[in-house]
Amino acid sequence: MKKSDFYEISNDKIQFRQTQHTYTLDQIRHIEILTETFRKKGMQSLTNTLTAALPFRYGDGNEKVMLKIKITTDQGKEYICLHEEPLTKGTMDYYDMEKHAKNLKRILKKECCL
Repeated sequence: MKKSDFYEISNDKIQFRQTQHTYTLDQIRHIEILTETFRKKGMQSLTNTLTAALPFRYGDGNEKVMLKIKITTDQGKEYICLHEEPLTKGTMDYYDMEKHAKNLKRILKKECCL
């Protein structure tokens, strides 16, 4: 996973690969990491809701999430999805992806002078 998989910077402009939107570097205002809960359908959703309601949060171990980087610009918001399949929170895959997200955020902030 490299930064060039997500965006490219040239001539003080940044282009995001997923959306093909281009912004100047001074239009970027804020960068943050989002952890969005992946919504399930039907019985899985009901089971997950009931489990999450248990005391001491027993259900958190199997929560499916998507990690994204949210970039706020003068023109709106841009989201970089870091993976295609939902990850189970608390697994090594989740922690590895979280580490990559933090690193990508740090690099983006440095390159955009935030």
